Amino acid sequence: LDENRRFLRSPAGSINAEDEERRRHYLESVSYQPSLLESLDEQLRFVDLTEELERCCEMVISGLDDDGYLTSHPADLAMAAGVSLENIEKAVRIVQQFEPAGVAAQDLRERLMLQLERQGKKETLAYRAVEELLDEIAANHLPLVARRLKISMKELHGVLDEIHCLNP
Repeated sequence: LDENRRFLRSPAGSINAEDEERRRHYLESVSYQPSLLESLDEQLRFVDLTEELERCCEMVISGLDDDGYLTSHPADLAMAAGVSLENIEKAVRIVQQFEPAGVAAQDLRERLMLQLERQGKKETLAYRAVEELLDEIAANHLPLVARRLKISMKELHGVLDEIHCLNP
């Protein structure tokens, strides 16, 4: 980057053709990557909502942290926006349909479950393991998890592989 900075500051006449080509390549390769919140705002523009529900979705998006977790309680968002809790909860469900899958979840369990639902895996062992036994999985109590799911350790490793493919 330091080497490329000299191309940006150098007057066009003071660098040779090769350096000018490298400068042009550098400038053309710089791309803008929108933040998560900007991406969610962009997705919101394409959803047909009432004005109040759109405002609620904006409040939900503003309540997300940098990782996309909903850190503000829906009741607090409703009070801040001056709307009903029911509308904020609808807005949360709308934002949870946006990309990336799992956005606007309140915790890891909910995020993983949202991702599995999006993949059509709500009736799978992986979903059940996340929903019911995530704490045991995190504590590495795998024999207990296998017993509770009524599966073998080999089958459990397949379930865990499926869970590991999700984005926390």
